[in-house]
Amino acid sequence: MFKLVTGIVLLPLTNAVVKMTYRILPKQAHESSLRLEYIDKTIVAAPSVMVLQVSKEVERVVGMVRQNIIDASEGIINHTVERARQIRDNEETIDFLTGEIVDYISKANMIEMPEEESNHLAVMFQGMNDIEQIGDHACKILDQNEKCIENKWIFSEKACEEFKVIYEEDVYMLDRVMNKLRDGEIDEAFADKTRKEEHAIKRMCSEANANHMKRMNNGECAFDQGVAFV
Repeated sequence: MFKLVTGIVLLPLTNAVVKMTYRILPKQAHESSLRLEYIDKTIVAAPSVMVLQVSKEVERVVGMVRQNIIDASEGIINHTVERARQIRDNEETIDFLTGEIVDYISKANMIEMPEEESNHLAVMFQGMNDIEQIGDHACKILDQNEKCIENKWIFSEKACEEFKVIYEEDVYMLDRVMNKLRDGEIDEAFADKTRKEEHAIKRMCSEANANHMKRMNNGECAFDQGVAFV
């Protein structure tokens, strides 16, 4: 009876109690993201369902990695670090999810399953390390931007244009590759085309670095600023 009466009294006050609790112990912005949304480790599903769950969770990670690249790069161009907290919160979630997904795939491989599903999970397993490293690079870009702002280094309009073109090409490539990976449609022709695009991006980076060296030689920017750009 005591529990029943207490429940009836408190039920209309639930929202107020929750708000009061978060005022006393503020909820972290990324707190609810440190969990798997699609994978249920407590249930042994059919192989096709397991592949679908992993694919959706990987897409979620890639979405955060992609956003971090954009936010960190736009921070360089716009000379701002207003998204720094969000980038680092996302990176914490990315690291957490990467570990959880890899652990799930490792245990799933102990189950006998069709070759197609097994190969798909193996690709996801190998790809998670690469995806996580892309997220690390986004944080490195943020670190360089914070150094620029601390030292009041502002890149020229030309430098920002070169940087923007390169990062947008990278994001475009990431989108295309992940879409193909999700649909399982990567063939040799697509792989060859993507490798050529990667070589083109490398050439763009070399040209941008050479142009920045000229600006340094002309006294348009300091040596440390040039290192940050490179």
